[in-house]
Amino acid sequence: VSGDLTLSTGTATVGDSGAILLRSGDTSYWTGVGGDITLSVGTGYDSDGGSIFLRAGDIYGPYGNNGGVVSLLGGSSYLHDGGGISVTGGTSSSNGGGSLDFTGGYGARRGGNVNIAAGSSPGIHGGGS
Repeated sequence: VSGDLTLSTGTATVGDSGAILLRSGDTSYWTGVGGDITLSVGTGYDSDGGSIFLRAGDIYGPYGNNGGVVSLLGGSSYLHDGGGISVTGGTSSSNGGGSLDFTGGYGARRGGNVNIAAGSSPGIHGGGS
């Protein structure tokens, strides 16, 4: 087994816990490109490859509000198109490709929705479906 890496802010006994920010640097010249951040897991040999899990925080206790939200946002642009978000299932050269599953969460009173909508535009063309 190779080593583990844990990055944690710890537990707060009163008030908010700390945040973790992973951010690449800005560019100050107009032809520069902002740096990437890549999260990559290990490849398995005669076993499974590693997985990536993104999970927002839970809330416990009678006085809590809602659980945390996972947000994926494409970059904004002032003069050109905004950045997109691409989600693609894995490929296989000898078996089935990976699936994309979108499921609303379980709720004792009301289950969660799955909403998909194209973007709007004040110009001539709205987003496609």
